[in-house]
Amino acid sequence: MDTKTLSNKQLLDFHQGLESVRHLRGAKFGYAVSRTFRSIDPQVRSLQDASAYSPEYQEYIRFREEAGLPFAVTTEDGNPLYDLYNGELFMKILPEMEDQFKAILSSLQKKFSRAIRQHETQQTEYQDLLRQQVSVEVFSIDQDLLPEGISLGQAFRILPMIFEKPRLPLIPCRFKNSMLLNFPSEILRYFSGVEDRGFILAMLENFRILYNRFLQLQEEPVIRDYHEIYEKGRVNICEKFARQNCYGNPLMEDSKGILEYVIEETPDFKKAMKIFSQSMKDVAARYNEFQKGMGEIHLSRITFEQVPGDFSVQQMDILTDMISK
Repeated sequence: MDTKTLSNKQLLDFHQGLESVRHLRGAKFGYAVSRTFRSIDPQVRSLQDASAYSPEYQEYIRFREEAGLPFAVTTEDGNPLYDLYNGELFMKILPEMEDQFKAILSSLQKKFSRAIRQHETQQTEYQDLLRQQVSVEVFSIDQDLLPEGISLGQAFRILPMIFEKPRLPLIPCRFKNSMLLNFPSEILRYFSGVEDRGFILAMLENFRILYNRFLQLQEEPVIRDYHEIYEKGRVNICEKFARQNCYGNPLMEDSKGILEYVIEETPDFKKAMKIFSQSMKDVAARYNEFQKGMGEIHLSRITFEQVPGDFSVQQMDILTDMISK
């Protein structure tokens, strides 16, 4: 067994990755997955317990669900629809019924006020817990033991149990910082479903290197300032001025594939955003300038024979610097 250091958030994703490959065939691969899963499962269960709702809060949720059913937006099958906010599901309420439901909900919130406050504190502490680093024991394997049928996305999620073995020589490759800052979502989304074994074996270590670079960038002062000061401040203002639903949660709507707060452009909102923007001008400028830059990373070279022939221009644009001429 080998010792790996992960954040608790990464540990949860690793655990889910192991779950996603348990159906794949291969005796040695299956043995390694089983041993690793058993090793980390107690730590994962502890994290799950830390995030679990208290009996009192569960009772509040049950009463809230029962109260909302007569007023709910439903599917054709009669099942209620839900919105997600801060990791919690809220039943959608018919607009014309919101006032009636809100009166019932207000009474419930008063009755369970202590459980609700404790839950809010618990969730704040849990987010802090997810950022903490932990040591875990894994049964490591060589990437050659990855089974047929595994996707690159699945292989990427179980990287902590795959031996690091970059293929030499490494060559300099250049990427926009804006792309690196959004790894893995920006890059991996183009490749996560690829099951071509040759491509996976050629690229897996490169994706590990790119991911490690992404983690390093998150610790850069300019990036930390942007997320911890600018983004949190902007969200706080938006949530304060956003229209709210009957639960008191800010309303959001899809705008060209991006969720945005539903906000009326009132003088108070404009004034708050102007003051905030002025105070954050330097932080935003440094971040925007950093995004425009290029980052150089040393990756393994790949060949055209290792690249699936049906790849898109977007996929090839990411791979261009790595491909042997």
